Amino acid sequence: MNNKPATQVAVIAAFLQIAIQLIFIYIGTDAFGMNVYLRYLLSGLSMLMYLLVLVFLLSVLKFFNEKNSIITAFGVYIVFTIFYNILNMIVGMWVTNLVTYYTVTSIFHFLLVLYVVTMSFMVKHPVIRKGFVLFAILSLITAVTVMALPMLFGLLHIGFQAYRYIYLVNVLPPVAAIVIFNKTTESTKNPGFTGDKPLFNDDRFKPLP
Repeated sequence: MNNKPATQVAVIAAFLQIAIQLIFIYIGTDAFGMNVYLRYLLSGLSMLMYLLVLVFLLSVLKFFNEKNSIITAFGVYIVFTIFYNILNMIVGMWVTNLVTYYTVTSIFHFLLVLYVVTMSFMVKHPVIRKGFVLFAILSLITAVTVMALPMLFGLLHIGFQAYRYIYLVNVLPPVAAIVIFNKTTESTKNPGFTGDKPLFNDDRFKPLP
């Protein structure tokens, strides 16, 4: 049974994502003075941890036999997130009219988040239902904040230094994911629970000694 080590890896990935976001706030006091390579490194690590968290959430949904429509929503979002970040790197180097690009992609990303949020509310299994509802609410708060506050700050002529605090909300979805992973681990300890079912079919995470 590989569920415990798998969820432990998932929790570590979520905590690392939170830590990286906090590091961004700490060293981002002077965003233009920050080493560009360090920024790329942290951004890449943050995205990698985020993708790992999403993959584990997808596996949890499969583990508890949730509807295919819910699983598909998370799968689509994972694929979009991968291509979105690759495209961002390419566009950042070659495209000059970034305002239009980021406006269009931000709207599309927001709509996709709404899709995932809606499907998260449809999770039925009692072990993970509340966790996914929390994930949906915090993801929606994060998406709205990241999309709306920069525009509001611009209208109010709030200084650039305040912008970095907007992204503190990025720590919210990983917190909900940690709740889900812990609930998954706890469920395997309950009497009568068939704990031999692996979280990953290929058993990539072996039981800890």
